[in-house]
Amino acid sequence: MSSEPSVASSQPLARIRQSPFCQPPAANTSLLFAAALHHVCLTLAQMIVRDGEGATKVAEIRVTGTANDDDAHRIAETIATSPLFKTALAGGDANWGRIVAAAGRAGIPFDPQQTSLTISGPGLVPLTIFADGMPTEL
Repeated sequence: MSSEPSVASSQPLARIRQSPFCQPPAANTSLLFAAALHHVCLTLAQMIVRDGEGATKVAEIRVTGTANDDDAHRIAETIATSPLFKTALAGGDANWGRIVAAAGRAGIPFDPQQTSLTISGPGLVPLTIFADGMPTEL
C-alpha cells in the first residue's frame, strides 16, 4: 500500500493550502485568524436569527456617532427590544417615530436635531426617512 494520498483526496488539501487563512505564520496571522473567526461567528449568529421559530423579518440595527460603543449598543438594544418597533417591523411600516422614540428611551443623551435614520435591505438602495429632527420627503 502506498502512503501517498490519491489524486482525488489531495485536491481538497490543495485548496485548503491555497486559502489565505492557511498560510505559514506571519506577523499578521493573529489578525487573519481573528477576522476569520469574527466572520464565522457573525454568519452563524445571523443564521440562528433567520432560522428562529416564527421569525418572518430580520433587522440589523447600526448606531453611529455616539461617545462610545457602549452607548451605541444600549441605543440599538433599546430599539431592538421595543414592542412598538417590533410591531412596525412586523407590519412592514417604516415608522421613524417609533425608532427615534425608542432611541430616546435608551437613557443616552442625544439631540434629535442631529439625528438621521436610514433604512435599507438586501438589494435595496438605502433610504433616509428622518434627518435633522424631521421626517424626510419620500
